Amino acid sequence: MISVWALACLWIQLAGFHFWADAQAVVCRVKVLSDLEGEIVGRVGSDGTSREGCAWHIYPGLSLRAIEFHLLEPAHFEGSDRLIVYGSGNMHPATRVATFHRGNPIPPGMMMTGTSEAMLVLNGQNNESFIRLGYSCRPIGTRIGDMWFSPVGYACVLAAFIVVGFAISLMPVYLVCYCKARRAQDLVMQESQLMMRSELASRFRQNEAVRAQERQVVASLEALPIQKWKDEEGRRRSTNECCLCLEAYGDEDMLRVLPCGHYFHQACIDKWFFANRFIPRSCPLCKRDPVLMILSRADAPAGQDEEAVPAERPSSSGDGAPRSLAGDADFVIGRPQEAWVA
Repeated sequence: MISVWALACLWIQLAGFHFWADAQAVVCRVKVLSDLEGEIVGRVGSDGTSREGCAWHIYPGLSLRAIEFHLLEPAHFEGSDRLIVYGSGNMHPATRVATFHRGNPIPPGMMMTGTSEAMLVLNGQNNESFIRLGYSCRPIGTRIGDMWFSPVGYACVLAAFIVVGFAISLMPVYLVCYCKARRAQDLVMQESQLMMRSELASRFRQNEAVRAQERQVVASLEALPIQKWKDEEGRRRSTNECCLCLEAYGDEDMLRVLPCGHYFHQACIDKWFFANRFIPRSCPLCKRDPVLMILSRADAPAGQDEEAVPAERPSSSGDGAPRSLAGDADFVIGRPQEAWVA
């Protein structure tokens, strides 16, 4: 029974000590300083706790060449109070740089190199301890406006400015060259259009000339004489068929007589000539051009006609005397068809 009471009293004493220890604990929040310049003020409270500040993390987020510290007011340490400086953001013993206390006061000025951040911790128990420091960070690189750039970043920015400036300086030259090229292109297009129009006009005139010539040729061929066939007894039967349709001439068949003396069905020879439109016509038998023969005979002087033999038409009069297929007119040039000779 006594032992139980003793254990209860001991538990009460331990709980009270724990409560007192929690009441004496220091709740300290790390203050992050991201500015390149600033002020650090730390003071220990009257109850032995650091209320105004106890830890400061200098971290501007840039590569720093150095961090400089200078005293704004003489620091004062009482008892075992001290200021610990770390060379990183972690409070690790390996990163501890310096410790200042009553026996090792803070110098008026100091510099920290080889790091881009620092941690300052004020560990105090006496309400007389006080520090007030100013710090200044020296970034590695170049400042442009309100921004700091590393050497590589500065080189990139400088190269970008050079490229942009070069592009802007070349813009007038580009505009002048573009305008000249556009003008030359417009002139070439205009010349091409003029040449195209001239070519089309020339082709149109040529086509019109060809069509006019074709109309003249057709008119000359249509003007060739037409006669009716009348069979005559005693003539060779080989001369009584058309070499185009291979059909024998019948009574009252209309024949067209060419200037070379050969004759064919009117429909057959007209189809033959129509099938050879826009090219020189020729007789199916002797391959001579009837139009050229007409023109040469028309241009020949009087008394100098080509050798002409009057062609006999394959019909006879009642007295049996052969006569020309064209009547009394002599229009056959050259030797007549062999079948015409009696």
